[in-house]
Amino acid sequence: MRAPDKHILSNGCQFKNPVMKEFEEENLDDFEDNVGELSMSISQFGFPTTVDDDRASFVFEKCLYRVTESDGSVTISVIRSGNLDSKVSVEYMTKDGTAIGQLDYVPKQGVLDFASGQTERQITISIEDDDEEELDEYFKVQIFNPSAGAKLGAKRITVVTIIDDERLEHRSHQ
Repeated sequence: MRAPDKHILSNGCQFKNPVMKEFEEENLDDFEDNVGELSMSISQFGFPTTVDDDRASFVFEKCLYRVTESDGSVTISVIRSGNLDSKVSVEYMTKDGTAIGQLDYVPKQGVLDFASGQTERQITISIEDDDEEELDEYFKVQIFNPSAGAKLGAKRITVVTIIDDERLEHRSHQ
């Protein structure tokens, strides 16, 4: 019996892409550790932890984005739900996977500010087009450090797969 082709990540996203096996084997917590103490619990300070369902919540629209090198960029959507009554923000940053910043894509970090009532913002990341025939590669984008009155949802990491266009051309000419 053949093993299933799906890979399920800790955030519940399912992937059929074999590149994701390597991503799945990496410890996603290492990425969070690199951007600070993101998962520090209030209970560590002796305060009770409660779930405030009235806060704004941030997630990526999709778990996986696919882009060819020749596309030049990828636009990733961050969705805000829950309380829309106030201004809130969330930080983001890219992290190398098999794709290397400055060689395969332009690394980016910043803050997304959401105005009162605003439910979506985009992050546009430039993709580098080289002339090398290579395997498809990926990098990650993470949202973190939501402002007061906001929280992160389950889809706080998304993966961008860069499809090598030279290999696509080579396959189409065979």
